[in-house]
Amino acid sequence: MLSLDDITTKQAALDVFTSIVECNPSTVREYMLQETQSTQDDDELLLNLVISEIQSDPDPELSGALNLLNYLKLLIDPENMIAVSIIEKTEFLSFFYFRSMSVLLAPLMANTIDLKLGRDDFHIAQLQYLILDFLTFCIEHHTYHIRNFLQKKDLLRRVLILLKSKHQYLQLSALRFLRKIIGLKDEQYNLIIVRNNLFASIVDAYKANKRRYNLLNSAMIELFEFIRQENIKTLINYFVENFYSDFESINYVKTFHDLKLCYSTQRDKRERILSDSSPTSSTSRFYDHLNTNHILSV
Repeated sequence: MLSLDDITTKQAALDVFTSIVECNPSTVREYMLQETQSTQDDDELLLNLVISEIQSDPDPELSGALNLLNYLKLLIDPENMIAVSIIEKTEFLSFFYFRSMSVLLAPLMANTIDLKLGRDDFHIAQLQYLILDFLTFCIEHHTYHIRNFLQKKDLLRRVLILLKSKHQYLQLSALRFLRKIIGLKDEQYNLIIVRNNLFASIVDAYKANKRRYNLLNSAMIELFEFIRQENIKTLINYFVENFYSDFESINYVKTFHDLKLCYSTQRDKRERILSDSSPTSSTSRFYDHLNTNHILSV
């Protein structure tokens, strides 16, 4: 019924869908998995028809889209799959990421083609905000599937393009997504950030903000302060070696100075270890030991 053009019929179908998801999400998941066996057309899948309704919500505030996304969260929430076997859980998440996640992200991906922000009106900003909120939920609750998807689609780079938006709430949402990823302290994510030079987007946003003390400024400082407090070495080294010069003159917070101090401490420690383990150092200690014994024997 969701594929029909009649608005009343569609709304009735959505009401039935949300009621069943709320009462018995496992039944909906089971139906969706069975549906994949009978259709190869992604556009005909129930989940993708629901996503289509999310993207076409006529409400300026997208209240209907927000409501439907919350029901999608119920479907993919691992904590809501306690009675489901690990195999069934993995099967459903694999289906979701393989056949529906790209459909959900289509507006975001289309609006960041060539790594440039396209439309930036309120409606598209609001839709992208809801998508980012959903992605943040996935980062919090999934591991393997979202990380693979993020890497394959270069998704984090696309998200950080939203830092160029004129809507501060969307900028903050993009930054919160990155902060959530860094908060996992997962070295694979850290390496994705470094290899793709993703802090460049943060630095550009910081410069564009012109040091105005606002929520965006505070959120960026908090992100770097977290990296310092948690001593995330990969990101500390990456930041100091590539971007410290852009922040060296900032003295109203100690964060950047302390990051440089952490970096220098780590570097000195590495150099001492290398020095102590070098053949020359070992030989020197050997002869010092011989000389000491000779003096004692005399």
